[in-house]
Amino acid sequence: MKLLPFKAIFPNTKKYSFILNQEKLYVNDEASLKIDKINYNQYLLKQYKKGYFLKTFDEHIYLVKKETLNYSSIGIIAKINTDDLHSSKLKLHEETIKEKVFEYQDDLNKFNILTAPLILSYKNNPKINYYYNQIMKSHYNIKISGLNNNYYFWKLTNEELINSYFSKLNQFFIADGHHRISSLKTFSNQNTHAYAFFTSEKFIQSKNITRYYINEYICKNKLNNLLEELNNKYDLLPTNHTLEKETHIILAYQNKLLKLNSQKINLIKEFLTEIYVRISNGKINFKNISGEIIHLVSDEQLILYIPGIIGKELINKHMLFPPHSTYFEPKFNNGIISILIKD
Repeated sequence: MKLLPFKAIFPNTKKYSFILNQEKLYVNDEASLKIDKINYNQYLLKQYKKGYFLKTFDEHIYLVKKETLNYSSIGIIAKINTDDLHSSKLKLHEETIKEKVFEYQDDLNKFNILTAPLILSYKNNPKINYYYNQIMKSHYNIKISGLNNNYYFWKLTNEELINSYFSKLNQFFIADGHHRISSLKTFSNQNTHAYAFFTSEKFIQSKNITRYYINEYICKNKLNNLLEELNNKYDLLPTNHTLEKETHIILAYQNKLLKLNSQKINLIKEFLTEIYVRISNGKINFKNISGEIIHLVSDEQLILYIPGIIGKELINKHMLFPPHSTYFEPKFNNGIISILIKD
């Protein structure tokens, strides 16, 4: 996978201030507006035209450091050709939802802008780490700050050197961006590009996730029967110990907690697939949340809690899980750096 320099689009922090949250980037004077997913790309284009963003005139590959309150990650952001996304080096670990892929395709066709990078990790490499450390001894070229994180960018001037390191890497694990990758694959042979943040697996963190299944998709009687079936089929045990959510998959419904006693990856995969197909009907509410599960339970919801340690085990097993079964950091705020995908 060849790393290519590109003309990056950054928030123009010299003139304007920005508000960032986990999903979006807002210009301060319009922060009160509610921007939904459908209109977000139109919103960004509007800000580009107003001069709130700076499109660089020179092409570069960038070394990036993202700092959060208690964690930082380092990696390379570069342009790649969409043909490279078909490479056998790229390892999927989640299935995609067709409707979501079509939604991304529609956005890319309309706007030709990619506002969030693909996050690809690789096996830790001491030579690459040393190279990063040497670069970071110099002052950064660009800094973008948010409420809870900072981004630092260094322009790299030796494209051949960084590619000599990356050409020796055997595979890349997709930490974030399955749906964007599936969408971008349809643009092959159209002089189309994506951009990706490449980081060592030592910076990849697997997060605990909580998923809500609302009963509008399945009536309570059927759900009770299904839970009984799952109880008989899998090793589900009643528990009152919410601390076990750090090590076991847990189902919560009507003030009851059931834990999946087995931690075998194959069985977990089968269990998650069955939950996804039989309960969610392809519609899923996904939220990363902390707190005691027992406080989240209501009569209208079935809640599935998946501990982060399961995700970590996937990196070397290359198993395909249901959509939204895993959650990896780092993630980038949309709009921090963007690229026009079609030349």
